[in-house]
Amino acid sequence: MHLDSLRREFSLTQDHIFFNTPATGIIPQTVYEKRKQFLTDYVADPDTMMKNEDELIKECKQKISEIYRADRDEIGLVPNYSIGMNFLLDAIPTDAHILILDADYPSVNLPVRARFENVLAISISADIEESIEKSIQEHQIDFVVCSLVQYMDGLKLDQQKLAAIKSRHPDVKFIVDATQYLGTERFDLAKSPIDALGTSGYKWLNAGLGNGFFLIKKELRDQLETRSIGSNSQAYKPDGPFTPTGFLEPGHLDLIAFYTLKEALAFHYDDVGIEWVEEHNEELSKKMKIGLTDLGYLEDDVIKRNTHSTIFSLNADDGLFDYLQFKNIKCAMRGGKIRIGLNYFNTEEEIDDFLSIVGAF
Repeated sequence: MHLDSLRREFSLTQDHIFFNTPATGIIPQTVYEKRKQFLTDYVADPDTMMKNEDELIKECKQKISEIYRADRDEIGLVPNYSIGMNFLLDAIPTDAHILILDADYPSVNLPVRARFENVLAISISADIEESIEKSIQEHQIDFVVCSLVQYMDGLKLDQQKLAAIKSRHPDVKFIVDATQYLGTERFDLAKSPIDALGTSGYKWLNAGLGNGFFLIKKELRDQLETRSIGSNSQAYKPDGPFTPTGFLEPGHLDLIAFYTLKEALAFHYDDVGIEWVEEHNEELSKKMKIGLTDLGYLEDDVIKRNTHSTIFSLNADDGLFDYLQFKNIKCAMRGGKIRIGLNYFNTEEEIDDFLSIVGAF
């Protein structure tokens, strides 16, 4: 799909520079039209739609399975990452030793601190993977719980380094939030060192609110002591066996939301193509990092890393933020800094315009 035609799928990009996907993505026009028709059909005949519930959920999980190379029994659908994370943590023994990152997303750290006494928080730095392994060695860590991409500054964990850590410490389990990551580049659960990965769909997958999923490898799932349960946890009702990830799905799922997720995934991975998305995002990220480094807007920990995500945080004040809004640039203030995110519908020309504006401010 040509970039010009692709941008027409996102009408906001016609008169704005949209750098705010880390806050919320934009539903593509093609997906929106399908969602609108689905909702119309649902209103016209909800009984038939509910009879097709199992088939729709099956199709959604099949699409997730194909994209991320996860078995069906490894997939659990959730309304959002935060709810799924709470269900998952409830299934971990309370005496477990947990490692977290001290400035991580609240929905990662808060549920950990609420449940476990043996929690070690370490600072995020340019050598974060080395700090994680040192902590594992010194504190008998059972679980590392963190975000793959940090929501504040976009620092991205190196999965090759995590794999090396995993090879040396195979009993340690990695549970990650991928909400600021999944959809920006290729991901293969089978080849990944990650044991459980969760995401909401409304950011980089551009799938709107109310949908998300977890991928949980069997080795971790077999260790869980699950507590959440409901009728929807069964393979069939009213007395069917419980599915392996049914603890994440105790009740009915929003069919409109998960139909939207299925279509958004098809658009993102089939129509656009994740290989092109990854290459384009990498080019945009490199260009933005060089420009912001030259202008003195980035922290040293970000500058020192060899790779970076599509998220950047600028050391700037409210005055620049207000000026960017005036110039029709969509971004956000987080932690006293200006946060921007580059998605596949952004262009190098938009980066040039942005750097020119912040450089002259």
